[in-house]
Amino acid sequence: MRFIHSRKLLSYLVIAMSSSMLCVQGQVALFLGMEYQAQSAPNAGTVRGGDPAGDPAFSSWLATAGLGVGDVSSSLGSGPRAVWGKFSTAASNVSSYNYALGSVSITASISGWNSVTNEQQVSGSASLSTFGNNGSSMQAGSPRPGFPSGAGSGYYLGTEGRATSDDVRNGVSFDLSSFAGGGVYSFGIFGGDLETGGPGSPFGFLRVTFLDDSYEDIIYAPDPTLFVDTVYTGNNNISETFGNETSRFIGISSADKRIKSALFVVGDDDKNDNGDSEQLSFIGSGITFLNADGTPYQPQSVPEPATLLFSCAGLTGLVLRRKRASGAKL
Repeated sequence: MRFIHSRKLLSYLVIAMSSSMLCVQGQVALFLGMEYQAQSAPNAGTVRGGDPAGDPAFSSWLATAGLGVGDVSSSLGSGPRAVWGKFSTAASNVSSYNYALGSVSITASISGWNSVTNEQQVSGSASLSTFGNNGSSMQAGSPRPGFPSGAGSGYYLGTEGRATSDDVRNGVSFDLSSFAGGGVYSFGIFGGDLETGGPGSPFGFLRVTFLDDSYEDIIYAPDPTLFVDTVYTGNNNISETFGNETSRFIGISSADKRIKSALFVVGDDDKNDNGDSEQLSFIGSGITFLNADGTPYQPQSVPEPATLLFSCAGLTGLVLRRKRASGAKL
């Protein structure tokens, strides 16, 4: 794939990003996939279709453990596996939901992100619900990935309703501390309708927290290859450029630091909006590398950021990160 330059979008990104935000670097690698939109959407044919599970970023993430798409399963096998959570029973309007990731119970909880105080908080009027067993799409038509166990198998998890108030955005926090050693070395999701940030609006981002309570905040920036010839003149004119109704893989991998939680926060695809009414969704609600006995598998190596899709000098977009110690704020 060749890089397609979008001067207006890249100019917007440069203006919107503070000088403290740095390119991906350090011991934890980010794998940020391309965006996929369902062909049944209003703009069918104008954005790429296809299966998010076939994304090169997902393949690269699997390769850190010597795995391929054929090694993805909802259950353990012989040797390391990429194991993804799969719901067997639907639930509605709950604040948290437990699901099996291998033999370990993982908790996904509704969360809010206060854009004024830059802090995580309980999102009072929103909730979690599971939706759509064996469907072809997630929230707002975002494509669901197909795995060897069957296309779209398992329920997907999503937020229901708006966040508490203005300047509070929906988020979902995944507690990974139940694993042996207090965390995992890798974690990823296929997210739907994440809203990566329209002009004047907040970016969606991922907060990765480690065992020592230090953390990384990683922005999943818009893909500038979508709708590159269209001028943004108003709300939702080309909102698919900013994550609306799209799916993408977001994976993290660490060679030596255990990850105890992952918080995914929605952005806003609208122009000059605050994200308080946006929702987000996840298929299977998580995937990680596990040994045959269910313990976290440690990748032998993690690629340097320069080899990753969506690195700062990468093929198809920008990835920014800023690092904070324990107790610091975004």
